[in-house]
Amino acid sequence: MGKFMLMQMAFTAELEADMLSECTKAALAAANSRGVELGRHGAEVLAPKYREETRQRAEAVRPNITELQDEGLSLARMATEFFLRGLPFFRRGVQRSG
Repeated sequence: MGKFMLMQMAFTAELEADMLSECTKAALAAANSRGVELGRHGAEVLAPKYREETRQRAEAVRPNITELQDEGLSLARMATEFFLRGLPFFRRGVQRSG
C-alpha cells in the first residue's frame, strides 16, 4: 500500500508542476501581448554595463596575453601561465587570481 501512495503523491506533484508551468507561460504570453516589458533590467540597462566591464577586463589583460602569444603558447598553456604567475583572470564573471 505504501508504494501505491508514493506513486500517487509523485503523480500529483508532477501534475501540479505541469499546471504551474502552463499558467506561468500563459501569464508571460499575456503580458507580452499587452506590451509589458518584463524584468527590472532589460537589455538597455545591463547589456551596455556588461559590455563596458568586459572591455575594461580585456584591456587590463591585453599586455599579458600579447606576451604569452609572442611566446607561442596555446590557449590552455596561457590559462595555466595566468594562474602560475598570479595574474588576474575571470571565471563566470568573478575575478580570481593565481
